[in-house]
Amino acid sequence: MNNIVILYQSGSDQNEVSLSNWKKYCDKYNLPLIYLTDIVNSTVERYKQIFYIFDVLKENQIEFDQICLVSDSTLINLSTPNLFNHTDGKLTFAEWDSDFGYLLTQIENYQQTVFQNKSVDYSRFFDFGFFIVNKTHENIFKTICQNLQHNFVGLNFFFDCEYKKLPYTYNMIDIQRKEALDNYRFVKLGNVYNFSGLTNKLQLMHSTSTML
Repeated sequence: MNNIVILYQSGSDQNEVSLSNWKKYCDKYNLPLIYLTDIVNSTVERYKQIFYIFDVLKENQIEFDQICLVSDSTLINLSTPNLFNHTDGKLTFAEWDSDFGYLLTQIENYQQTVFQNKSVDYSRFFDFGFFIVNKTHENIFKTICQNLQHNFVGLNFFFDCEYKKLPYTYNMIDIQRKEALDNYRFVKLGNVYNFSGLTNKLQLMHSTSTML
């Protein structure tokens, strides 16, 4: 199968630490790695550029079966098995384990104001720092591109499809709040570490990368 890892720029500057780490991982499994730094739509946030990825790949005549979309605020443990072996051909993401109060409030607000009290599975909402899609999700991405005014919770509503949920260790958000930063203990149990929003992010990522 032709599976591709798309590392996308999440901030104003490119992250060479993340790029180097993901390149080592992709080389291990012969996976093509593309660093998405282009801005397709300058009116929306950086992370939302990923929803144009099907168009970008088509324009560049790049064939694929599955795409792993991952933020450059992340590092991956190099001992992690091939990510694409976990998907069963479904949308695949990691379990949300962060601020549940914020998440539930946002879901309820969107249900009431935008999605006409649509019934949803609260447990299927996920962070866009790491997820895997395939060609069957192209229409979902097209719909999202027409609704990019919403935040990530609102955009989650459009992923009304079968999914596979991986453990939290595949997108370890909010490491600092979980008091796992002490002595880099999180390295002992994680697969994908997400440093988004952390103080001294680049310094933490550099130090962590030397342990992987």
